[in-house]
Amino acid sequence: PRLIQLLEKKGWEWFILGQDKNPYCCLHHKHERDLTNRTSLPRTLALLSLAQRLITTDSGPMHLASGVGTPVTALFGPTAKGWGFFPAGPHDMVLEDPTSCRPCSRHGGQACQHDLRCWQGITPERVMLAL
Repeated sequence: PRLIQLLEKKGWEWFILGQDKNPYCCLHHKHERDLTNRTSLPRTLALLSLAQRLITTDSGPMHLASGVGTPVTALFGPTAKGWGFFPAGPHDMVLEDPTSCRPCSRHGGQACQHDLRCWQGITPERVMLAL
């Protein structure tokens, strides 16, 4: 929600895509911009192709956005750019912190033993600075 607040303060439009058992945004009330679990693959691709940028983790939508030419800002916590699975378009960027415990899991299956240290430096304010 803090990143959403910062985007709105700048007057930037936003929406959320993806599939999740527990949607990230607006857990207590529906929000028209939270499309979690409400888009098919063709609709997701169409929306990504219209977006000016995707902010995401190392995920399927990251690769889909790259495929339709949408610039990506990828937030890498437990995964690492060094594994080779990262967006590489001319306007793409990866935000990550070089903590000693990462990478810890190729696909995120392990529970973190270090209080999610890898995410702590990737703040909403840092994301906004990168944008």
